[in-house]
Amino acid sequence: MYEAIMLGIIQGITEWLPISSSGQLVLFLLNFSEIPVDQILQYSVWLHFGTAFAAIYYFKSDLFDMIKKSPKEIRKKNSVFTFLVISTLISGAVGFGIYKLIKGYLANFEGNAPFLMAAIGFFLVITGILQRVAKKSKVRNIKNLTIADGVILGLVQAFAIVPGLSRSGLTTSTLLFRKFQNHAALKLSFLMSIPLVLGAQLGLGLTEVITLDINSLLTAVVTSFIVGLITIKMFMRLAQKVNFSVFCIIMGLLAFLPLIFSLF
Repeated sequence: MYEAIMLGIIQGITEWLPISSSGQLVLFLLNFSEIPVDQILQYSVWLHFGTAFAAIYYFKSDLFDMIKKSPKEIRKKNSVFTFLVISTLISGAVGFGIYKLIKGYLANFEGNAPFLMAAIGFFLVITGILQRVAKKSKVRNIKNLTIADGVILGLVQAFAIVPGLSRSGLTTSTLLFRKFQNHAALKLSFLMSIPLVLGAQLGLGLTEVITLDINSLLTAVVTSFIVGLITIKMFMRLAQKVNFSVFCIIMGLLAFLPLIFSLF
């Protein structure tokens, strides 16, 4: 139970920072838990359920504005609603395939934690480099969204299922590459996470049997919701001001150490 609470705290804090919450969770589970490797990814996906509801509460006014708009407004090509629908459908379809592929590979990594940690480290370094080269812009805002933005961001977000690739880091960097303002990029990134995570839970619920301990899983999810609710405002502001690329690169390089030591 203490382990579940710790996992919820890690998820509740790291979800709002571009440092791959799933990567940090998997690294923690590999080193400090006895959960089988092929179940770790499933645990990581479910933990996002709690922070998704924290995001829903935080962005409730934005979500309510979308709901109360007339059907004519919603159908506009540049609406946030259209953007979220397109990006979610693409992320869900592509991401589900990637999830199944990774889960199949994880079953072969039992007992080979150093190699798996090095793989996560590699993707953390990639995340850090992307954030490093993405430059802030003051050109586009949320009103300038296009269908192309939805397609591109949907594809990018799908790869965030890979532990070590930060969903917020990837999507925010891509939005910055597409000349969106920093605040708009961060806001859109977290709005994108809400329908994706809820859809992922529905998809997993219909296609997979939960093999995890239900009590500990619920404890972790509730903890991630509470901690996420407390920290979202503070850490979203921090993410706007601080470049976490160095943290990702350092954490990624440190993740290679167990593999290096195992070779000697």
